[in-house]
Amino acid sequence: MPVHHQWRDRVENGTLLGPRWVIGGMLIDGSPSFWNGRGLPFHEVKTEDEARAAVRRSKEDGADFVKVYSQLSLPLYRAVVDEARRQRIPFAGHCPNMVALTRASNAGQRSFEHLLGTLFATSDREAELLRAMREVKVDPVDPLRQMGPLELRAADSYHPAKASEVFALFPGFGLHDELTMLVRAGLTPMRALQAATLEPARYLGLDDRIGTVKRENWRISWCWTPIRSTTSTAPGGSTPLSPVVGSSRPKNARRCSPTSERPRRTRRP
Repeated sequence: MPVHHQWRDRVENGTLLGPRWVIGGMLIDGSPSFWNGRGLPFHEVKTEDEARAAVRRSKEDGADFVKVYSQLSLPLYRAVVDEARRQRIPFAGHCPNMVALTRASNAGQRSFEHLLGTLFATSDREAELLRAMREVKVDPVDPLRQMGPLELRAADSYHPAKASEVFALFPGFGLHDELTMLVRAGLTPMRALQAATLEPARYLGLDDRIGTVKRENWRISWCWTPIRSTTSTAPGGSTPLSPVVGSSRPKNARRCSPTSERPRRTRRP
């Protein structure tokens, strides 16, 4: 929405105190869309030309990324992907119901909100279930009703080998609990912390400014003691991580200096 871009501009020029904004364009969905009649502005596309035009409109509107949505067919999704590459704008959002998650990931989609598509991608009946998804008709009263049974079938047919082909890191809402679970699942504490710091910075293309602890980033990246476990980041932990926004180093703070598994330097995408 225009007001979001106005707020972002004011934050960046220092006339409004606020967080850094990363703004998506109006979502691009196939037809019929879940959002028909719900009052939300969006692009409902029926042809590849319309899909490409929606991508160009997102860029013209000043969006940081194109948002793809659930009802895009595979041909429409391919058109969005191709046009986004031509326009040099990232694309992210939902994994379309009729597109395999691994296919979307390989195409360059930057994120998969709500982990949509994960249940199917980790099922040994993925192809069968995706075919069934293509037959689902959108119910305007309850658009998700027909998807539930298919997702349950996918969960019941979960296969560890399929899952190992899909998962890397999926940090989400319960940050402190998820960091602990990532370590229990086999990551080292440093790799888990990178999942909540360095990797999101890389995703946003901001890893030259945030996500690591270095002199020019002191304004946002300080902690009280070196991190030895992910429980250190939780309230009440023995060595609490405490990012500080300010112009100088806190008097009683020490710079974090992990001695192993230092973040790899990468070029900004």
